[in-house]
Amino acid sequence: MRAIVFNDTSRFHHGCSAVMRVLHHELEQAGVEVLETVYGNTWALQKAYPDYRQSSWQEADLVVINGEGTMHDDAKLAVYYMDEVINKCTGKKLALVNTLWHRMSPHYAKNLAVADLITVREPLSCRELGLESSVTMPDLSYYEVPVYGKLPDQGLVKGTFYKRVFDDLELDGKINIKREDWGVIVNKLRHAKACLTGKHHEVIAC
Repeated sequence: MRAIVFNDTSRFHHGCSAVMRVLHHELEQAGVEVLETVYGNTWALQKAYPDYRQSSWQEADLVVINGEGTMHDDAKLAVYYMDEVINKCTGKKLALVNTLWHRMSPHYAKNLAVADLITVREPLSCRELGLESSVTMPDLSYYEVPVYGKLPDQGLVKGTFYKRVFDDLELDGKINIKREDWGVIVNKLRHAKACLTGKHHEVIAC
């Protein structure tokens, strides 16, 4: 089977990079050949919709969309994936994986009834999506477990979300998911007493 993968978020931060590594590994293990992986955070970075080769679309038997951080509030990219990708999947298998689902127009959930696989990364999104076929499982970054590395005691650490609030807190250390590798972050947290964060992937790292 051949696939085209949409919403590669790996350029956003290192938690997203871990997601994409796990996704590609699992597809490879299942014998799926990925023809193209299409960057998804193009609107944030370039104010443009995703660009992909038409030949990849035509040759693909399977369309995989990483819903991570995207399928909410009828956002531009969410609507693009629903209208320009999912609605045009006739004759192809469709998987929406690792997705959140929040404040999307109700008709979009109905359109997803044709999907062959939907995995939702937390129960609230699963309930809001309202499809019995959806499966709840942790964010894909959870399945990349870095090799243990010995570090000094990190004490109480803070994350990168709610930055203005966290910067005023006098804690022992910090993690930075935009600048530090996934393995570095996980190993810091292995040696920390607690972490104060409001960022999904930093919760998964914990």
